[in-house]
Amino acid sequence: MVYKNKDLKKIKYNYKKIIFSVLLIIYLIGLCTGCCFALKNADNFSFVQKVTFTEKMIKSGNNSIFSLCRDILLITAVIVLKYSGILKGLCAVVPFIMSVQNSSLYTVRLCSEKTGFFSLLFNVILKDTAVSFLILIYCYITVNDIISGRGTPKNDLKKRIIYITGIILIYIIDFAIKGFILPLQ
Repeated sequence: MVYKNKDLKKIKYNYKKIIFSVLLIIYLIGLCTGCCFALKNADNFSFVQKVTFTEKMIKSGNNSIFSLCRDILLITAVIVLKYSGILKGLCAVVPFIMSVQNSSLYTVRLCSEKTGFFSLLFNVILKDTAVSFLILIYCYITVNDIISGRGTPKNDLKKRIIYITGIILIYIIDFAIKGFILPLQ
C-alpha cells in the first residue's frame, strides 16, 4: 500500500487561514487607526478629509462616483503591486488604506453632519462593507498567488474584471434599493 502524506495539505490549509486572518486584522487595525485619527483631529475635519482623500466623497453625497473610482483603483493597485517586483508584499496594505478611508469617512459624517448611526449604517456602511469584503477576498487570492509563485497576467486580468464587475453590481444594487424601492414605502 502507498502511504499518502496528508500533512502537506493540512499545512497549506492552515497557511491560507492564517493569511486571511492577517488580512482581516490589517483591515480592523485600519478601522481603528482611521477613527482615532479623525477623533484626534475633531476640531479640524477638513484636515482629516484632505489627509485621507475623502473630501470629494463626503461633499458629493452617499452614492458618489468618487467612491466607485476609489474602489476600482484599489483593485488595480493590488494587481500593480503584485507585479512590482520587490514591493509584492505591499498588496496586503491595500485593505489598511481602504479601512482608514472608510472609518475616517464614517467618523466625519457622524460628528460633523450629525448623521444618526442607523442612517449611516443603511446609507453607507452596508455598501462599503460589501465592497471591502470583495477587495479583501481579492487581496487574499493575490497573496496566495504570490506565495505559491503563480502569476499569469492573463488570468489576473480576468480576475480583476470579475471583481470590478462585482463592485459595480454592488453599487447598482445599492442605487436601485435606495432610489426605487425605498421611495415607494
